[in-house]
Amino acid sequence: MKQKKIVNICGMIGAGKTYTIKNIQKEFNKNEYLKSDECKSLMKKIEDFKFYFEIPDKNILYNYYYYFKYNIWFKIGLILTLFLIKIIGIDIGILLLLIIFFYMPKNLCFETQIYFLNLRIKSFLEKRKFKGLIFIDRSLEEDKIFANLQITNNFFTKNQERIYLSFFEEYSKITNESSALYIYLKVSANRAKLNSDLRGDNISLYYLKNLEQEYKKWEVEMKKKHAENFIVINNENNNLDLNKIYLMINCYVSRN
Repeated sequence: MKQKKIVNICGMIGAGKTYTIKNIQKEFNKNEYLKSDECKSLMKKIEDFKFYFEIPDKNILYNYYYYFKYNIWFKIGLILTLFLIKIIGIDIGILLLLIIFFYMPKNLCFETQIYFLNLRIKSFLEKRKFKGLIFIDRSLEEDKIFANLQITNNFFTKNQERIYLSFFEEYSKITNESSALYIYLKVSANRAKLNSDLRGDNISLYYLKNLEQEYKKWEVEMKKKHAENFIVINNENNNLDLNKIYLMINCYVSRN
């Protein structure tokens, strides 16, 4: 294999992306006699392999912490709101407090999406000269799903929406992963909620249901855009067979 091949393991939060890639990584690193036949067959076709996991830098958390510790306007607004609650009553005071918290996501969501987009570019620059098989936990194509959800909920201003979509289109041209393989682990919002709760994430079912709708739209677009390089696997019961994935990747590597 003279050129790098990219396998994107896709899916919404709690679909089993990281779990799947970690299990593939474990089998790739096993002694030869412990590997499955499908895994051995795949490894004969590749020179080297790398795994990229979606582990956000700790700095992303500081975007949220910042507003509570360093943003003077947030502090002033909070103090004034608490004062108004005491003076004019709880109902109006709470309403003003909600207005302040409604303002925060419009800043946080935009900064967060740009941050993740930049992570994708850094990852791309790291692997662009690599000649083997690359496994990626979530694809660049999926970043736009989360941005669209924020846009739908009016958490982006019109200017932020324009900036983000412009950046995304340019980044897509640079990375040019049109020949990559996309394996989409499809689950419902209810299954995603169960899986994410098991690992300690407190994600609302309401958010996951909205995300599920965005993924349905994305699935239709990806089938048109990537045709045979976009594969959907139902992982609703958490019973994914890795050997099937190896067979899919074998076919992908052989024909490209």
